[in-house]
Amino acid sequence: MGSQDNSDWVVDITQNFDDDLRMLDMSLVTMMAASRGDYDFTELDSQKLAASWRSMESSSAMLRVALHGFSRRHARVVNCLASSRSLSESSRAKLLERTKAPRKVFSMDVLDVWQGFIALDQQSYLYLTRNQWDDIARGSEIALQLEMAVNWIEDAIEVLRGCYSRIEHARIVQAPILRLNTDVLTIIFNQLAEFEVPSMSTLGWIRLSHVCSIWREVLMEMHSLWARDAYAFGPVTARRHILSRVQSSLISITARRLPAVDDGKLRLDCDQVVRFSTPNDVEPILQLAVERSLRDIYVEVYHGQGVRVEGMQALADLMVTLGEFEQPHLRSLSIAVPWSVKDSEELPCIQMAPHPVLRRIDLVNIFIPFSLPRLSSLRLFCNLSQSSEDSTMTSSWLDGLLDALASCPALTDFRLIGWTMPPSPPQPRKITLNHLATLCSTTSEILLFLELPTLQRGYIADNGRTTNTYAGLTAVLTRYGYSPRSVQLSQRSARGVDRVIVRFGRIAEPWSHPIDVPFNATSLLTDPGPYLTFAVPCTKALTARTLSAVFPVFATLVSRLPNTNDIETLGFDNETREHTFYDPSGNTHFRPMLLPAFPSVRTIELPLKDKDTMRHVLSSLVADQNIGSLPLLSCIRFIGPLDFVDNVMEMHQLLSLLLSARSSLQGVSPIKFMEIAVFPGGTQNPRDDDGVEPSKPTIMRLVMDGVGADATLRVESMADNGGWEVSESTASST
Repeated sequence: MGSQDNSDWVVDITQNFDDDLRMLDMSLVTMMAASRGDYDFTELDSQKLAASWRSMESSSAMLRVALHGFSRRHARVVNCLASSRSLSESSRAKLLERTKAPRKVFSMDVLDVWQGFIALDQQSYLYLTRNQWDDIARGSEIALQLEMAVNWIEDAIEVLRGCYSRIEHARIVQAPILRLNTDVLTIIFNQLAEFEVPSMSTLGWIRLSHVCSIWREVLMEMHSLWARDAYAFGPVTARRHILSRVQSSLISITARRLPAVDDGKLRLDCDQVVRFSTPNDVEPILQLAVERSLRDIYVEVYHGQGVRVEGMQALADLMVTLGEFEQPHLRSLSIAVPWSVKDSEELPCIQMAPHPVLRRIDLVNIFIPFSLPRLSSLRLFCNLSQSSEDSTMTSSWLDGLLDALASCPALTDFRLIGWTMPPSPPQPRKITLNHLATLCSTTSEILLFLELPTLQRGYIADNGRTTNTYAGLTAVLTRYGYSPRSVQLSQRSARGVDRVIVRFGRIAEPWSHPIDVPFNATSLLTDPGPYLTFAVPCTKALTARTLSAVFPVFATLVSRLPNTNDIETLGFDNETREHTFYDPSGNTHFRPMLLPAFPSVRTIELPLKDKDTMRHVLSSLVADQNIGSLPLLSCIRFIGPLDFVDNVMEMHQLLSLLLSARSSLQGVSPIKFMEIAVFPGGTQNPRDDDGVEPSKPTIMRLVMDGVGADATLRVESMADNGGWEVSESTASST
């Protein structure tokens, strides 16, 4: 576009002369017709409306440039005439008054008008550059023509402005959503953004900004949305395109949006972390830290192939940022490093600043010292090779961890996963955490350093030594004062070594679900449920005799500990079958499961899925030792998939034998109840199946045969929502 000081600038602004003028002429003629009622924009489709809008935009832009140029030229001519010595005072006043008078010349043809503009441009340029100021008449005529040009352009712009209004009205008629004002759209977009989450594979709510200019303007003013999802597409896109839109809103540096409320479940898939690999990725965080605008940080500092130096520098910069700038709004922090950084001289020895509202910290393969009185959740992970020294925590990190725990009186959730503890000192330092309710650890040795008077739930793995198992159970049931009402002994097969799982519950209600088959420690680390679970490796040579040898050993360990006298429910669930009963009556040689004394146990829980295991346990319960060890036993509960409920009916002879044996002895409670807890499983579709209902009459008769007229059958079925549906039948109702 040419400068207005040249003689051909009007030609320059109409680069496509015929098309530009034809478009302007069409726009003005269309508007004149619309104002007379001869043209209706509402009859156009959306594509034609959009074309009309673009035409108006282009014409208006050209007219505004022309208006600016002629206004400047007009002012210069008037100033020259007003300063002329030959112009009298009265003539000056008349000229100034005349040039201010408005004149509408809109009715002229656009092509003729623009040709006149080109000629006027050249004439006024020559008048100003060739010192023809003494020709008062000529100068006055040029000033008048420039004034008329300015008035015509202003009038044309006003006409096009009216065109905008009519097109906007037509768009509203075709799309009523456009009638909503900015406040209403803001509310709608906020609600939609809760469900339309952007990610690397989808734009989510951001796609709304591409619908129309109005929606885009509204969304561009919703700074908190951009701040919440700023890093959904990675650090490069964030710093190039999105961070400039957040203004002063608090930033969440996460790949996926965090839940509004922490549900307490642990997520080990790291799908929320943003991968950083260079100091350039960390630089925006430094700026945001200076501005105190950080709300959440979930990053993985990844060195990549051949750029480890840059990755270490990025990690060092991040640690310095967190150590030097206190963040008043930072609520959660997660840093993952996919390589070992123990005792690295490249990282600074710095303690985290006292971020006042930081509630949750997740650290993977790294530890940063801190003192955070309001921290409620601490999760330390190591995903390096367990067979190498990289997974062994250094003594300095352990000391720093204990110092950090001592400074966190509000801590309620602590998880130590994948780390191996260094050799313990002769007198381990004890840290009391008065509010810790959840503990998950892949080593029981952490219990040597902790006092947890309010522990309620968790998962603790052991290294396989019975002494460690006993020490862990003693710590929980003695020092911590944990008082269980139920205990379940499970065995799960795995490659290499099997697992024996001891699960305590503080209430004597049925289990929500048995331990997964195959065993999956991740699910227990993610959500241990309302239970405190110990998992101990056990050789396959031992688990071949799970019922007769392994379970009695662990049952004895539990029974000898304080706070176990109130156990009311005792469950057994083995995956490896110990004995196959070819005789359905159970009359065959087998090693029985002999139990220690549990004076308060009222319910024995058995799995439905394996008939031989059911026969083995029921046959063992008939033994005199077990009848004496379980004096209050009055209920047998079967739990398992719905497909296996008919297995109960094959236990008729053994159940009758057990019921008769207990009824014939003085001082022990008879069996009065049978409970069946089933959940969807196997090949059946629980929505299309009648569940356990068809089997209830037969099972009830089975119970009556052994118990008599006072028999009670209680059936608990898992509903679609995960809860239990309970039905109870008595002999009289049957």
